[in-house]
Amino acid sequence: MNTQTRPHVFTPKLVFGLALIALGLLLTLDQLGWPGAWGLFRFWPVVPAVFGLARLRQRGWTHLGGHAWLAFALAGLAAQWDREDLIARWWPVLVVWGGAVLTLRALVPPAPKPPDSCDAGTGPAERKP
Repeated sequence: MNTQTRPHVFTPKLVFGLALIALGLLLTLDQLGWPGAWGLFRFWPVVPAVFGLARLRQRGWTHLGGHAWLAFALAGLAAQWDREDLIARWWPVLVVWGGAVLTLRALVPPAPKPPDSCDAGTGPAERKP
């Protein structure tokens, strides 16, 4: 029996595309004279946070890049709340976070990739459902 896994829908490409749509809508609302359209821009840290989560979901929870995006989003949220002192005081936690991710990467072996097909010699175009 040929069981194929469904590809992830929640990907960084999807997040990037949705972020571009949101930016385009903000620009359109601004051009139409909608007051306060740029006030919505204060939610920009949500985009790197969701991008990081999508990266982690796609490449595994030990992917360092996804965690870097999440840390960037947290720093952006602290800046939005006018709490730069949180970054100045708690930056060592980010170092611990990075160390924990690297340690997990060393301890947890990567998951094996499933074979594309059970039939030897069949290419992607020749697969049967």
